[in-house]
Amino acid sequence: MLLGGLFGFAAAQITPEFFRKVILWNDVEPVGFATFCGATAGVLLGGGLACFGIIIQAVIGSQKKGVVATPL
Repeated sequence: MLLGGLFGFAAAQITPEFFRKVILWNDVEPVGFATFCGATAGVLLGGGLACFGIIIQAVIGSQKKGVVATPL
């Protein structure tokens, strides 16, 4: 969320006119809107990555049913 928010903030600082054209209403600040959208995307993508990691771990774990892991 933090990295997504920072990315949105930086994008709005670089190209504020783009976000003024994207936002159809005038009472919202472009920098705040871009930061919010970036943070939201960061949360969604981070959650998706976590789900993908759990699925891959479950698939690999199910393939190694007979193997007993020994601690190092």
